[in-house]
Amino acid sequence: MNQRFARKLLREFARYFLNNGFGRDARRQFTPKLIAKTLEFEYIRWPKRLQPHVRGRDVLDLGCGMGLHGVGFVVSGVRSYTGCDPILDLDSDVVKNHANARRQQCGWTPRQMMARLPQLRYFPGSVDDLPSGQTFGVAVLHNATEHLIDIARVFAAVRDRLKAGGLLIFNHHNFYAWNGHHMAPKSVSAIDTTDAQQRRVMDWAHLRPDAELDSHLSTRVNRITLDDLRSLTERHFEIAEWHEQLSNDTEGRLRLTQEILIAYAPRTRRELETQSVYCVARKRADEAAVPARRGAD
Repeated sequence: MNQRFARKLLREFARYFLNNGFGRDARRQFTPKLIAKTLEFEYIRWPKRLQPHVRGRDVLDLGCGMGLHGVGFVVSGVRSYTGCDPILDLDSDVVKNHANARRQQCGWTPRQMMARLPQLRYFPGSVDDLPSGQTFGVAVLHNATEHLIDIARVFAAVRDRLKAGGLLIFNHHNFYAWNGHHMAPKSVSAIDTTDAQQRRVMDWAHLRPDAELDSHLSTRVNRITLDDLRSLTERHFEIAEWHEQLSNDTEGRLRLTQEILIAYAPRTRRELETQSVYCVARKRADEAAVPARRGAD
């Protein structure tokens, strides 16, 4: 363990106790090796960013992956965490290591994490598979909104699962960004011009009408635009924060040319350059106050 990582880990240990107290339960459930693995695989950053919104609250995480984000939310002091994902395997310890973008064993299965941390609950499935009547203070989606094929129905279901004044928080990977296809190449450094599959999606080629025939692009991403995503959010929630993050150099922004802008009109420069959207929104008391706009579905 290098010194830089060791210092970061000590800060996370301190944050765990600051957010969970020093009582008997917090001391018994403190698991240094599990927190270390969560930090090593980079599942701490997103829950840490959301700490002011989730501390002391019941959190629903849609598209939770294989579970390590849940440990990050425990460190951030949630009262309870419920993660659900159709791909979740309760007895697998293989997760995506965000530090190197590889799928690796982390040494902990979701079932083992639940046994160690009683705040955690994992469900293989969707929001519809959760126990009837269960509600939450916050619902979070980390790079999951773009994969919700029936996103309008899911947002309505999430609203129904939130308590009065509950929050929806999401980070959305924009389909119209250079790497919005979620296929290789995901970064400029990964470009391989000899790869025929890369050429089919590279430099915004995934926006071509015929690209919709690709099974991945037609079944794994929903193609929702930034404006339609905001409209859909406003149908059920009052937006408190909406931040559009531009792609950086490694994410392909500098490869946008005038020729590409012309080729993919009416898509705007804003749509093609925006990498992601971070949104915090509060459940509306009266969703009928904001009628749906055409195209939001």
